[in-house]
Amino acid sequence: VFVHKNSSDWIAWVPGGSYASSPFGDKHIGWHINRGLDIAPDFVYAVQLERVLYRPDLVRGALGPVVGQTGTDRVDTAMTTEQMAQMAPPRLRVRLLGVDSARALARLVVEGERAGPQMQDIAVYVNDIPVTPAKDRGLSAAESRQFRREYEVPLNRTVNDIRVEAFAGVSMGLARIQAELPAETPAQTQQGDLYVLAIGASRFDGLPQSTWLSFAAKDADTFAHSLKTVAGTPFAKRHVRVLSDNASEQPTRSNILEALEFLKTA
Repeated sequence: VFVHKNSSDWIAWVPGGSYASSPFGDKHIGWHINRGLDIAPDFVYAVQLERVLYRPDLVRGALGPVVGQTGTDRVDTAMTTEQMAQMAPPRLRVRLLGVDSARALARLVVEGERAGPQMQDIAVYVNDIPVTPAKDRGLSAAESRQFRREYEVPLNRTVNDIRVEAFAGVSMGLARIQAELPAETPAQTQQGDLYVLAIGASRFDGLPQSTWLSFAAKDADTFAHSLKTVAGTPFAKRHVRVLSDNASEQPTRSNILEALEFLKTA
């Protein structure tokens, strides 16, 4: 177990590589992976393999018997070199092309290269806030092996942490860089849009009426109306969509799945 001196980050792991951690604890350990005599090695942080290796159950099991577990539930087999290669995260490089102080923007170039599974999507974060719209995250078939993209991202601090993540199904490529604004640069106040999808189903035709809900539809209607009409919010626009028994759009499975696409326009 490793506990960071900041008193909030920690990570515990077992020999096979499975781990449990605080929300940001898995950025503190990783694996050094050799690639031969003539190629620089990779270093993979635990967070990059979170989808496979985040296993609090195995960590708890290693500490002793747990009620309801059998011995096989606590098996933690060490990863082989071949297994690591099969799920190796993409290799990312990010370079700062310049900073536009007047507009509080940074220009970046990001280059990605497949190391294991094919790359699927990419997102840029500034000070832990995503700035890449959902519609721009997907990588094309041609980009799934190798890509180069340029971005303009907003800066809202004197020193800004920029993080790029590229997902490859079971693993995540990761790169970081910092961009600085002059101390005298005025703070940029950005007005974002508010997206609301409120879903309320009170009636269920396939169930006895005694099991129907009394207020789900009304709650969705009232919640959406409140966010649409409340004064003094810091939003440029409000996009509100309601699926309820009382609305023109009913809360059916097909309507709900289609409405989830609406949120991707945020």
